[in-house]
Amino acid sequence: MHSVRALTLVLGLAGALAAQNRCPHLRPKSVPASWTSGPSVTCSSGVDMTIGAVRVQSGRSSCPLFVIISPTHDEPEPTSAATRVVDRGSVAELAAYFTCMPHYFLIFRTSDTCEYSHTETLGQLRLLDTELCDVQVLTQF
Repeated sequence: MHSVRALTLVLGLAGALAAQNRCPHLRPKSVPASWTSGPSVTCSSGVDMTIGAVRVQSGRSSCPLFVIISPTHDEPEPTSAATRVVDRGSVAELAAYFTCMPHYFLIFRTSDTCEYSHTETLGQLRLLDTELCDVQVLTQF
């Protein structure tokens, strides 16, 4: 009779420990939107000439090769609460590419401008919600 109670208690504790191990104790942490600019190239203005001892050169502008855009998303972080994170969707992380575009008047290059070229999706970032872990109640006999 005592062995049945002991066995029930041991199995109950083992079940509680197993349930405790299944709960990851995580919650979502919001990561704000951000952007990162890649290396830049210099776009010439187009006017760069020397006449005798006089050099005529107009200004130059800087153009990023790409910009990485990360929208607001979530990352799991540890917590003491008995919770886990569940996916509620995703948002795309993007790379926008730029290029120097020359402009001409007849056959003379007059200027360059930094212009948007195209966008690529780099991957998906997670959107998370919190969910309570299942709680098992131990019953003693």
